[in-house]
Amino acid sequence: MQAVDLIIFGASGDLSARKLFPALYQLDQAGLLQSDLRIAAIARDAIATETFLSKLRARMSEAMGDGAPDDASWAHYSARFTYMNCDFSKVEEYANLRPWLSGDRVSLFYFATPPSLFAPICDHLSNANCLTGPTRVVLEKPIGENLESSRQVNATLAQYFEEEQIYRIDHYLGKDMIRAIPSLRFNNPWARAIWNRKYISHIVISMKETI
Repeated sequence: MQAVDLIIFGASGDLSARKLFPALYQLDQAGLLQSDLRIAAIARDAIATETFLSKLRARMSEAMGDGAPDDASWAHYSARFTYMNCDFSKVEEYANLRPWLSGDRVSLFYFATPPSLFAPICDHLSNANCLTGPTRVVLEKPIGENLESSRQVNATLAQYFEEEQIYRIDHYLGKDMIRAIPSLRFNNPWARAIWNRKYISHIVISMKETI
């Protein structure tokens, strides 16, 4: 496989600390990450990589409980990281990222940010010449706030990436209750008879969490 650089925008956010970085850590422990995979953690805070990693480990430990990293496993995992501060709305602040990238490695850009930043980040990556090598992009849903803004985001993506380079992620669709809905809908005659637009005016989905 070609070597990969994973660039995470929004690295200091709740999604990254509770979901992305713990998942990457578990993959690292299972030996499922390439040995030379590098991670660029990008956020707004002007701090050193060591400070970012110290804060990240504390937040991951809180989220992971008994599965939190020990010193040896953390040393191996954290060695992959480089932290960069960046105001995502300013193209000139992408200058630090460009020298870090390599045209010989796949750049996998992960947007763990609000959807309003998806298009500006794409524009600035292009203007800063960060899309010159092999690239992929991952977006966390929701993609836009409504149909119109979603179309605008996808139109911007299409300017810089082919469709096979774009990965749209919705981790809530992997939850057991959500995955059970199609079986409930299509495998039960009583549900199949009334579960359609003739009898349902609208749908409300509520996700209740303690955080």
